[in-house]
Amino acid sequence: MNLVSFSIKTKGIHNFVRRLWTAFTRFGISHARTQRALHAVVDALRDYNGAPTFFIPAVVLARHPKLIAEIAHCGAEIGIHGYVHNDYRCLSESEQYEQTQQAISVFQRTLIPYEGFRNPYLGWTEESLHVFTSLGFTYDSNDAVFHDIVDLERYPILLRNSYEKSLTHLSGNSV
Repeated sequence: MNLVSFSIKTKGIHNFVRRLWTAFTRFGISHARTQRALHAVVDALRDYNGAPTFFIPAVVLARHPKLIAEIAHCGAEIGIHGYVHNDYRCLSESEQYEQTQQAISVFQRTLIPYEGFRNPYLGWTEESLHVFTSLGFTYDSNDAVFHDIVDLERYPILLRNSYEKSLTHLSGNSV
């Protein structure tokens, strides 16, 4: 099943179209905007002797191997964020294993080193931990950290609503 069919099946047509529009407005038609943003993060953290970790779905790496290799070469860690961006809580242990193994194959084929895994939507299960261990991941990064420093009144209502929706989603994500 291709990514479009998979996304429509798992998210519904309305959410798929909404997400497609969001991705287009955020990233543009080429990867130039994303490239500038990724370099800005790497450069900003370098000033503090730090480096970011970007968790990406393997299908993104497969589409943009040169860009991801460039960012990794600049000092960023690239972690696995699934094969596609689907919720592991909806997958059996064997499906999680298969999806993660597919992601690893893309990372190995493109020669991008990886150590960590972050589940899409931070949606993990006890079975996910078995999968990560059996596939040799050094760590998982599935705990959300919330710092109550955002002044929501400074932002448009649409951004506030999205932010609050994210918090609600995360708070219901405990295992």
